[in-house]
Amino acid sequence: MHDTAGQAASAPALVSTQWLAEQLRGGGRRVVALDASWRFEAPDLLGIGDDSWIGRLLGRNSPKLKKPTVSDDFAQRRIRGARFSGLDKFSSELSTMPNMVTENSEFFKALADQLLSTETHLAGQLGVSPDDHVVVYDSVGMHSAPRAWWVFKYFGHDRVSVLDGGLPKWIREGLPIDEGSKTEPYATTYPAREPRKDMVIGLRELGLSISDFSSAEPLFILDARPVNRFSGWGPEPREQVKSGHIPSSINIPHTMLLSSDGTLMPPPELAELFISRIPDFRRRDIVTMSGSGVTAALLNLALEQAGHMGRRRLFDGSWTQWALHPKGPISTWGA
Repeated sequence: MHDTAGQAASAPALVSTQWLAEQLRGGGRRVVALDASWRFEAPDLLGIGDDSWIGRLLGRNSPKLKKPTVSDDFAQRRIRGARFSGLDKFSSELSTMPNMVTENSEFFKALADQLLSTETHLAGQLGVSPDDHVVVYDSVGMHSAPRAWWVFKYFGHDRVSVLDGGLPKWIREGLPIDEGSKTEPYATTYPAREPRKDMVIGLRELGLSISDFSSAEPLFILDARPVNRFSGWGPEPREQVKSGHIPSSINIPHTMLLSSDGTLMPPPELAELFISRIPDFRRRDIVTMSGSGVTAALLNLALEQAGHMGRRRLFDGSWTQWALHPKGPISTWGA
């Protein structure tokens, strides 16, 4: 899977649990299993944090009320030999929008920088090098791992795959796991690369594109949010964000992309689903989006598996940015 110049080649977008288990047992070329789990937390817009006087009055700093984090989950149970990043490690700390892709320098720093959690005493380095085959997974199954896959691709690391079915499928099949906190340092260097800006589309460009009725090639926008939020009939999980959708966008809830066992649907079934929305989807210019760009990446993964060959971009700010913009038109069903 390497070219003649010795540079790391691309990897399949999706790998099975059995394939990963065999690779980790084989001890050959390094395959890095990386937990990129993420859990949605509603923003504390009122400033009622655990350490505020209101928080203390409400008992929110009580250990009994403390919610476990994804790093806590990793410390308790993980794929044997896996490393932890979480999704937040690859998200911008500077943006006011949630889950925006991190800056170039911060991404490559995260690949080798020290991870430290005072709660779980996890310390170490991701230790990812340019030639490593990274297999990302999450504790839900197929939720945040595709977003991590997309971020690796965005920064030029093509040797990355998503574990189909994630940790739940791994556990169901009785494959090896590690339990308990662990400190495992890794050493590596990773030279920075320029991000692939053609993989994203910004708010302004998207707004201009949907209002350009002279284009011979229309832009198709796929939204991975649940139907109730897309339709405008149900609330968004983030306060101050209206529900509804971008005019002319198409709803494909991310759960429709999954089989009953939590794995991604087979390519022929995915193709059939996309064809039902966009008859000639394979050659079309498609934009994917969701609430904050996480499950939008699952749409990207599904499109790739289904044989999409056109231009494919992710609206990083997604619905949260669109709905908060004062000039962003919003459509609802029945309005």
